[in-house]
Amino acid sequence: MATVREFAGAFEASSVAFVGASLADAQRLAEGRQDGFGATGFISFYQGLGYRGRLYAVNPRAVGESILGLNVYPSLSSLPEVPDLVIVSVPRELVPDLLRECARIGAKNIHLFTAGFEETGEEEGVRLGREVRRIIAEEDLRVIGPNGMGLCYVPRAKMATFPGTRGEPGDIAFVSQSGGHANDLIHGGEDLGLRFSKVVSFGNAYGFDAADLLEYMADDPETSIIGMYMEGAGNGRKLLAVARRTVRRKPVLLWKGGLTQAGSRATRSHTSSLAGEEHIWQAFFRQSGAIRIQGMEEMLDCLLALRTLPPITGHRIALLMAGGGNSVAAADSLSREGLDAPHLAPATQALLRERVPIAGTSVRNPLDAGALLQNIQTLDWGLKAVMADPSIDAVFISLLGFNMGSPRDRSQRSPEELTEYLSASVREGSLSKPLVPILTYHGSAKSVEPRRIEMRDRLLAMGLPVFYSLPRAARAVSHLVTYYRRRAEETGEGAAE
Repeated sequence: MATVREFAGAFEASSVAFVGASLADAQRLAEGRQDGFGATGFISFYQGLGYRGRLYAVNPRAVGESILGLNVYPSLSSLPEVPDLVIVSVPRELVPDLLRECARIGAKNIHLFTAGFEETGEEEGVRLGREVRRIIAEEDLRVIGPNGMGLCYVPRAKMATFPGTRGEPGDIAFVSQSGGHANDLIHGGEDLGLRFSKVVSFGNAYGFDAADLLEYMADDPETSIIGMYMEGAGNGRKLLAVARRTVRRKPVLLWKGGLTQAGSRATRSHTSSLAGEEHIWQAFFRQSGAIRIQGMEEMLDCLLALRTLPPITGHRIALLMAGGGNSVAAADSLSREGLDAPHLAPATQALLRERVPIAGTSVRNPLDAGALLQNIQTLDWGLKAVMADPSIDAVFISLLGFNMGSPRDRSQRSPEELTEYLSASVREGSLSKPLVPILTYHGSAKSVEPRRIEMRDRLLAMGLPVFYSLPRAARAVSHLVTYYRRRAEETGEGAAE
């Protein structure tokens, strides 16, 4: 039986064949239309990213033509070499013979993009799906798909099946049954400064499934953090065993789709997966130690927290806010995520009162202390005073009061000044506890959003996390606390490695 380790060469392919590349799709691309993905679209994305290997277009109906500058070959057998990866985008009824041709010439690494099999629920699709499964097993082929985007993004090899990727490698892997979620994760993550080692969409999982791909990423030296989206488990026992082993070394973030009745119905028409029951998956997360994710925002937030924050094993959070109502809502958000906002020590409160007036403020925690946000000097003094308190493990700071107010209030507080202060403090180690910036706001999004984006980009560029709301920050940090505590308990090591 083929293993993903044997498929490793596909992630570093020196040659790729695109079966089903078409002149019509090339014309659509020339017109600036993106409605004709398929093999031709994939060629253009590889070329756009700067792929350095050899590309082959295969289509018996276009022999003698040129597709995106490539001569067209009539078959895989006619190519001058056996390709390291074959990407298949042909009508479903042609897939069985094409897989047999792959086997004959020894081209075993295959991304089967073609859809229309068991996920359709109709008789012919089911019949063809079973035949394709049988050929894959009999010929020991190494297949990603069908009905998936395959090797969506391998930046080190300059490979992509989506447009607009940047090609900057990192250490986050994402394994997704959905191509759309993979696309959203890549582009949303790159906007947050996240960089990826490998992103794979495995669709109906006729070849490799979630457990197989997780096992590969667990041993991949380029990968330190693993995110996953899946609908059906395939080999559930193997998935649990691999996840339990992996989380001792690398965080595993799993978004399990299809746990509601409506979601379960949708998975059958999307990837023909059996979703499973809620209580079974609750047990899976308890036993495996994988981080349970329930949406794309949460996936991105948690990846960002893991990438930018040091290990946090304590749940005691200091909240530096502006406004009493905001402070109450913030404390509620922490509590809902299993975090706590303990009162600061009496000595810390007394110290803060030296610069924070009594009227309309609080220095207990949450801190309703807008006076500390008036300038860099008082902010620095206040942060260090709070972080010195032994009852605090991390500090959340809402930058609303510092940078999101009216132009008059911001007259002496520029984004450049604030971001340079925060980044320098983290870089020089002058802040003794993890700092979590939050860029929430009240009022007109139209007037505030441009400044918020400016602040976000500056903070991210300097290696600091940014969260758009306190509930999102609380959930991400809660996941970190739970993960690092469990890892420390199971490995007998400290939280930081």
